[in-house]
Amino acid sequence: MALKPPKRIPAKFNRKPSKLIQSVVKRRYPFRMKRKSVQVRNVVKRRSAKVGKMVIAEVRIWLIILVAGAFLIGMTTIIFSPYLSIKQITVRRQDARLDIEEVQRTLSPLFGHRLFLVTTGQVNALLMEAFPDVESASISKDYPSTLTVALKLDPLIAKLKVEPLENSLPVSGSGVIASTGAIVQIGSGTFAYLTAKGFIVLSPVDIAHTTLPTFQIRDIEATPIHRSLLLDPAFIELIFEARKTLYDAFELTTSDIVVYVRAREFHLTARNISFWFDAAGPLTEQFDRLRQFLRTVSLQSVKQYIDLRLSDRVVYK
Repeated sequence: MALKPPKRIPAKFNRKPSKLIQSVVKRRYPFRMKRKSVQVRNVVKRRSAKVGKMVIAEVRIWLIILVAGAFLIGMTTIIFSPYLSIKQITVRRQDARLDIEEVQRTLSPLFGHRLFLVTTGQVNALLMEAFPDVESASISKDYPSTLTVALKLDPLIAKLKVEPLENSLPVSGSGVIASTGAIVQIGSGTFAYLTAKGFIVLSPVDIAHTTLPTFQIRDIEATPIHRSLLLDPAFIELIFEARKTLYDAFELTTSDIVVYVRAREFHLTARNISFWFDAAGPLTEQFDRLRQFLRTVSLQSVKQYIDLRLSDRVVYK
């Protein structure tokens, strides 16, 4: 037979035990009293831990709100405050031919931009359009408002003289091509140079710090315009390679270099003999033809030129 579930004693019968009975219960059931006190302490601990977790969670939420608010205020200040905008641009150059004021005018669209948002790509995009002879540019930021730009220019590799073709027309501008057949003076006291990338550099003073070879340009298309492209780097490399091979393999020192831009050919003069090369055929084959030619004809027999451009023969005079 199932027992009825236990129920609490009604309140009218639930009277407080006397001290005698309490002492008897303690003596007879000591472990039960201890267990009850332990249970009470555990309940208190659990409730305290629960309250502590609730307090910590609330404090954490408020901390997150404060940090997010401070971050938003800081970002708003950085983005919209003029304090971190560019107010000064400093230019460091490695070559005297670079005009600092001209560079600063080119970079003037950057004024007012946020300094931390400016990239090297933006600076290069502005500089390469106005200064194609710039080889590389690097930037550094001096907060809160100064941008420093360091520029490295394409090195100068040759001096330029321009000589027109016959029946050419005069061309106005800083570089003048006349129809007299004489070497053109590029303005009063103006010096012309060629960079390694093939750009023309005009300067009122001599800015070559070393002795440079001279390229004589005999082509109407080669009007000297400052920072314009004259020759491609591959063609320039071919000219210097031929010059070096003449010296290393044949002990011939080049004294003059004549370049025809549209024909893509060049003439190197050594011992008063002009050696004619072009970019149409491999340079090694042209030198092979020169070696075969010198096996049968001595240089003393040549008075003016040796034409190495033809693939089946060598023409000389």
